[in-house]
Amino acid sequence: MDAKHKLRKNLKLRRNCLDTVSISDSIIKNIVLWDKYILAKNVMLFYPMNSEVSLLSLLNDKTKNFYFPVVSGDYMLPVLYSTCDGFRKGRFNIMEPVGQPLSDLSILDIIFVPALAVDSIGNRLGYGKGYYDRFLCNLSSDTTTIVPLPEEFFFNKLPCELHDIPVNGVVTENGLTFIHH
Repeated sequence: MDAKHKLRKNLKLRRNCLDTVSISDSIIKNIVLWDKYILAKNVMLFYPMNSEVSLLSLLNDKTKNFYFPVVSGDYMLPVLYSTCDGFRKGRFNIMEPVGQPLSDLSILDIIFVPALAVDSIGNRLGYGKGYYDRFLCNLSSDTTTIVPLPEEFFFNKLPCELHDIPVNGVVTENGLTFIHH
């Protein structure tokens, strides 16, 4: 078993023991006070699975357009969430919005990226399928990528590979941390 696989398994078990509802609430409080979020018009979220941090209560903010990823083949595309159309189960049993994919990724102001862990230079430990790495490499440098996760999953150093795309920051229950590349 390689180092990343072993670490993923360990972190999932640890995360399952946390009060992610309370952690999610604290993270959301930090997000809604963040100036970049306040000014943002187009925000991409992810639908939480298992014990992931949930940002779904942000959908109550009617000043923003929210997008969620939809998996198509080996790629992921953002689709605008609409309360009229709602969600359906997609690949990997992850809930996905019903609608047309966004063609102009440059309009995305912020992308909240799921991860099991992040390190101090923005390397993320994802779930091993590479969807976000393939997606993030196509973004404008104006788009901020940030991982919401429990503070204890923000590490000094994680194993990484050449194809791993670092994120711009982390938001935990203790606040926001930006990473300079």
